[in-house]
Amino acid sequence: MIRRKRTLAILPLVAALLTPYGTAAANVDAENATQTTQEFAYYKKVNIVQVPGTVIDFDDGRILYYTGDRQSLYIMDRETGEIIPVVSQSHSIFQVSLTPDGVIFIAGRKLYEYKNGQLIDNNIRVIDLSELKVAGNYAAYRKDEGKYDDGPLILRDLITGTESVVIDSTSSYTYGKFDVSEDGTVAYYDGGISTYKDGIVTEIESDADVAEALSIQIDGSNITYYRSKANSDFKFVLHDGETLTELGDSAGRYNKGGEGRPYLSNDGWIVYPKYIDNLYYYMRSPDGEEKRIGNAIPDQEDSVTVRAVNAQGDLIFSKRGPLRYKMNFYTSEEAVLDGGGNIYQYMNNQWIGAEPGEFYEFHYTLDTTPPVTDVTFTPIGNPVTRLSAMFKVTDDYPADPLSGVSGLPKFHYRVNGGSWNIKYIDHYEPPRLTFSAEDTHTLEFRSVDLAGNVEKTWIADFDEGTFRQEP
Repeated sequence: MIRRKRTLAILPLVAALLTPYGTAAANVDAENATQTTQEFAYYKKVNIVQVPGTVIDFDDGRILYYTGDRQSLYIMDRETGEIIPVVSQSHSIFQVSLTPDGVIFIAGRKLYEYKNGQLIDNNIRVIDLSELKVAGNYAAYRKDEGKYDDGPLILRDLITGTESVVIDSTSSYTYGKFDVSEDGTVAYYDGGISTYKDGIVTEIESDADVAEALSIQIDGSNITYYRSKANSDFKFVLHDGETLTELGDSAGRYNKGGEGRPYLSNDGWIVYPKYIDNLYYYMRSPDGEEKRIGNAIPDQEDSVTVRAVNAQGDLIFSKRGPLRYKMNFYTSEEAVLDGGGNIYQYMNNQWIGAEPGEFYEFHYTLDTTPPVTDVTFTPIGNPVTRLSAMFKVTDDYPADPLSGVSGLPKFHYRVNGGSWNIKYIDHYEPPRLTFSAEDTHTLEFRSVDLAGNVEKTWIADFDEGTFRQEP
């Protein structure tokens, strides 16, 4: 709906267009925008479940979440909605994971399990609150045996409760630098890179070849990590069970000696940072084909944050701002995901997401509906010397869950039939224009949504006192 607070015919407005909320420059995209619609893939949240806390993990039948200062832990049954208390205590809970039979977590540097409705204290202390890796029925952690920062790296069978010593002595350089797979293989750094499986240790790289290693992940037979040699930058390395491959320069060029940038690995799919002429994220298929995704350095124009990858070649990532996107490696098609999820999993041929207070599935749809612009004109001065125009843009596919404003990227306008200008729509401040009273004759404007759907142009004719939309 378009509102007019004063009849335009009695407002003899003229001349210069002022933009007190930012200057908009003429842009060829605005010149070429057509008033049509186009198909646009969009994943809308459906089957939303309200969760009274922050979701940490989920599977086919359960949602695991905490409340307050991470001191109370609950399981929600996805089918019945029943809420089952796991624990409520004075210590904050860290490194929480669902297991096939229950939950495992660290609180107060002690390892706890929840099975068959019972909280189990195994009287196991860990060296650090953050050191617990879980996959399937296995967990790996460094056990505190009273030697300060030294203790064995343990593999625990969560079905039998059996502990196996992977290495009997660790130190600070092993801190967090290990991972476990669903078949019980542990990959770890202890000066070199090795694996442990059924009591057998296999060396991948010796301590003579490795100066430092970071962010080790094991995904089936694939092991990935950042590694530097003496007097060299970090490389991102893949060991596929047989061959060791340096995939390229990594974050060491920008963050030498620090943690490597986040990367993803799933069933042979890898999304990792590599330096070419800048540091970019690349997506690598199990066959070794690669595609560049975006800038891996935060706060640059095309920066991306990678969030999840599945075994079908789908990548979920975010660009600068609150929007989430899904891209398929083979088609390169992008789609916007509804909501601002921080956890994503692909299960039963469907993407599932969660954010504080909500758990949901995604439904594929198409956006072919253009946005709608509502304008309020307000005269300024007595007699009137200026006119303020405030624009509110709405869309059927809101994409900014934080502000409730639709994620519409562009507002186009022009004065007296001149060049089209663009204002990028701010999520917190709606577009606003102010006119001074001299020789402004017409104002035309329209909005364009994330799908590229272009609203039909609105025309305010100040000479004629008319306000209409193009047919």
